[in-house]
Amino acid sequence: MAVSEEECSSTKSRSASNNGARYLAKCVLRGSVILQVVRGHFRSPTSNDIVFVETSLELVIIGEDGIVQSVCEQAVFGTIKDLAVLHWKERFHYQNPQMQGRDLLVVVSDSGKLSLLRFCNEMHRFFPVTHVQLSSPGNLRNQLGRMLAIDSK
Repeated sequence: MAVSEEECSSTKSRSASNNGARYLAKCVLRGSVILQVVRGHFRSPTSNDIVFVETSLELVIIGEDGIVQSVCEQAVFGTIKDLAVLHWKERFHYQNPQMQGRDLLVVVSDSGKLSLLRFCNEMHRFFPVTHVQLSSPGNLRNQLGRMLAIDSK
């Protein structure tokens, strides 16, 4: 049974004329709460990208018309405690030339790991460059890696 957009705004009950059957059409909207936001040059040295953290990582851009457009959304297994951007500096030397001029996303999670992530344009997702074990898994307040700060110098 097809339902128009006007009818979709609320739950409707319908009766079929020939057999008395009832149908229920309901629209489910995905609720979201953005926990953290960072800005960087993840796709290229000239791109202006924004990453939202909800229960996933979502890379978005703001179009010329001011509308937010999703580039990719990637599920996260676990809880992101904190994240920051490691901005590209000329003195950095990466083994991979595709990473030249692009920022890295630095994430601390409940796994106890500090992860450096790069964005892969071909796969449209973030991939780990490296992981560093900081503490045991969990969310205790006195554990190393609860909060993250990056020195821009």
